[in-house]
Amino acid sequence: MNITFDREELRVQREVLRTEFDNYDPKHHDVFVDWYNKRTEKRALMEYMKNRNIEMIKSFTK
Repeated sequence: MNITFDREELRVQREVLRTEFDNYDPKHHDVFVDWYNKRTEKRALMEYMKNRNIEMIKSFTK
C-alpha cells in the first residue's frame, strides 16, 4: 500500500485500513498506511520462516 493523493485509491485504502485498525483516524492516514505495511511485511516474513522450518528469534517476534 502506497501513500497516495488519488481520491479513488485513497477511498479504497481507507476501507482496508478501517477493517484492519479499530482506531483508524483519517487525519493520520499516512501513519496507518505505514503500520499496515509493516504488519503485512512481518506476516509475510513469519509465513516464509514457518514454511521453511526456520526457528524464530524471540526478540524479533515482538
